[in-house]
Amino acid sequence: MTQPQSKRSKWLKWVVAFSIVCSPVLPGPVPAAKASVATTDTIRVALYIESPKYKLSVPAVTVSTNGGLSIGFRQAAGPTIVPDGAPSALRASLDQYGVLLMETDQYTAAKAYYDKLVKAGYSSTLFAAAKQGKEVYQVGIGGYADAALAAAARDKVKADSSLAASASAQSLTGPLRWSAGTYSTEAEASARVTELQQAGLPAVLAYHEDGAGNPAFSAWIGQEADQTGMAAIQAQALQVMPQLALVQVDTSQPYAVKRDDRTQGMGETLPHLQFNAGSKLWISSSQQSRIKVTEKDNRSYRGSLELSQYGGKLAVVNELPLEHYLYSVVSTEMGQGWPMEALKAQAVTARSYALEKGMKYEIAHVTDSTIDQAYNGVEFDDVIEAVNATAGEVMVMGKGIFSPLFYSNGGGITAESEEVWGNPAPNYASVNSPDSIAEKGKLTWYFVWLPNGKTGYIRSDLLKDTGSKNAAGLSYYEPTENGVNVRSFPDTNRASAVDKVNQGDKIVVLDEVIESNAYSWIRGTYTSAEMTGIMNKQLAEPLAGPLRSLEVSKRGPSGRALEIKANGQAVRVQYPDAIRTLLGGLPSTLFEIEETGRYTILGANDVSRTYPESALSMYVVQGSSPSAALPNEFLVLNGAGDVRLATKDQKFIFRGKGNGHGLGMSQWGARGLAEQGYDYKKILEHYYKGVTITKD
Repeated sequence: MTQPQSKRSKWLKWVVAFSIVCSPVLPGPVPAAKASVATTDTIRVALYIESPKYKLSVPAVTVSTNGGLSIGFRQAAGPTIVPDGAPSALRASLDQYGVLLMETDQYTAAKAYYDKLVKAGYSSTLFAAAKQGKEVYQVGIGGYADAALAAAARDKVKADSSLAASASAQSLTGPLRWSAGTYSTEAEASARVTELQQAGLPAVLAYHEDGAGNPAFSAWIGQEADQTGMAAIQAQALQVMPQLALVQVDTSQPYAVKRDDRTQGMGETLPHLQFNAGSKLWISSSQQSRIKVTEKDNRSYRGSLELSQYGGKLAVVNELPLEHYLYSVVSTEMGQGWPMEALKAQAVTARSYALEKGMKYEIAHVTDSTIDQAYNGVEFDDVIEAVNATAGEVMVMGKGIFSPLFYSNGGGITAESEEVWGNPAPNYASVNSPDSIAEKGKLTWYFVWLPNGKTGYIRSDLLKDTGSKNAAGLSYYEPTENGVNVRSFPDTNRASAVDKVNQGDKIVVLDEVIESNAYSWIRGTYTSAEMTGIMNKQLAEPLAGPLRSLEVSKRGPSGRALEIKANGQAVRVQYPDAIRTLLGGLPSTLFEIEETGRYTILGANDVSRTYPESALSMYVVQGSSPSAALPNEFLVLNGAGDVRLATKDQKFIFRGKGNGHGLGMSQWGARGLAEQGYDYKKILEHYYKGVTITKD
């Protein structure tokens, strides 16, 4: 959208939503003839939205840019709002119902109470206001879609003695107000607001349109939740200023009121715009620079932001040119330095996916999350080159755009559709995928036995061989420094520390593995109780009793799990890929389960017992007398000299390949194919069947 220049052109025009030809997610084969492709120049990305398909919301959003922000209503016509000139930063939220809990002239007390409310999980506000020439600080909670929800929140605070003790007020607030005058300039309206505040009235500056659709600025009084409150504030206003002509504000028309936000600190004021449900607040950079959103980890975005109410919550949508959106998506999904042909393949895939979705979320085409495509504002020059080189290219089938599925790593082989969703799809087939490049350069980790009998994983660079061995012929290692973490599985970032070891500790190395990565990974060790709890969170019919056994009972053509059995009974899931979630969020369904409590003991006269099925206790025999009961973790040495961990109580370890559902293009596989000399079209043809790459 071009930036306005003239005074009249400051008014923002509504952009008619475009339509996109959509096709099913898992479509049929493609005719040989070239398909007609629908395209668009812009895309709408939901950063925050309360939708049946995706829920992520914040009570307020903080935006900033280099230079200044251009703010206005996105209506048929609407005034440009410029608080204090062109601010470089501001906050915005919906003008809804809330509770005023504290009003004080002591900022320290107000900020402490604000922080306490936030820590307790409330959406809290801290505003500065002028009253009879003195600055006061107002702490509240909100916003809520109606007065009943606000009243319930107030009662909840009352019931919490630690919060109620600090509350000097407990009054409901809302969007109902009186207008004490409308003006053609912001300066005139601001002067009127100051006059009302000096008289002790709660006045704010409001931005809206007049009856003819021209920009207007008003002095509004109150922040009431019902007509009783309106009558009370009207009486107060007429008592101190009998000459006032008050008109009740029509809250169905677009407006925004300006507050002074003090959540950042003493003396740090941000303009805070509270706008109503009938408004679409449009924010862009006056200098075409990127807009930073604090709540999104300070990410910066091209294009503009539209703020509105959707599903009763604040919705934040980033609107920008489609190709610019792809700069960030491909940079986020793959990253800098990948082969150009792999980046091109991802660009065509991402473009096809975005265009096929249509208005998936009614007010947005896609979200910024991996439920659609990862989008975080980052861009790299080589990615921009790849996107530009494939500009407008999409995959099509029939008369519509093909919606391609993709993921991080196939673990060496992609999935059939039945292995993921449980139904066939002719555009997907199980094919080999050169994914092992993902573990190139990864550290080796040691699976170790500690002096205290515990086991875990330690990075190989943090251990050294002492040259001595134990009675079983296993080498002793010792840490190269103190305070070395022993982790539950070989991953510094994801695995928790189960113990620490120091220099001089004698440690037995049982195995060595590659650090968990997108191609190969380990998760666990989980106790029976832990695994039962994880699974029961997902199951409609929770497991009864302890989890004694867990196994993959059916596999698909690629080796992915189609069914698992717990305690010998098949566990029902909605579709095969849901097994990942059922088992605690495993990277893929291409895995094996190691049960450390499962083993067979051969006794005298060829009598054997299998655990955990056997209920008999086990003991360590020394000479002719049994010792105390077997410890919970012990090592088993077979005739070939191989050692494995065994446990008295059942535990589970998952060892797998791949990251993602496995259907369609593996991103690491695309990289591997590109390094083998494949161009981007051949890469796409490898992973998707019966589609055509075309450019409209």
